Amino acid sequence: MTVIPDILCNAGGVVVSYFEWVQGLQYYFWRESEITARLQEVMTRAFNRVWALGSKEGVDLRTAALMEGIKRVAEGYRVRGCTRDRCRPRADPHRRRRPGSSWAARGHLTGLGHQTVGVASATTPWR
Repeated sequence: MTVIPDILCNAGGVVVSYFEWVQGLQYYFWRESEITARLQEVMTRAFNRVWALGSKEGVDLRTAALMEGIKRVAEGYRVRGCTRDRCRPRADPHRRRRPGSSWAARGHLTGLGHQTVGVASATTPWR
């Protein structure tokens, strides 16, 4: 029996959330059939990559899914010119903040959310 990894199954919801975000930004909404077709394309491609990597490396599908995910994140960092030394968050010596004035302290999104969106955008096959 083949068990599809939880990471891959949950990715479908993440992909649809991304589609909703893109539609909201563009204020252009797709038909349900369009969303389903795009989701099927993305998930089929992801499953095929995980299956091929699992077969090639001789590991179970969950391990292959983890390996594929790590590889894609690392590639996203690489194409942006990041290295271990250059992408660490650094304090800006010229910027001063009052306590509680940061976005995080007010409960808004932090920079991590914006970086995650950037990685997702770079890996999306269409614009």
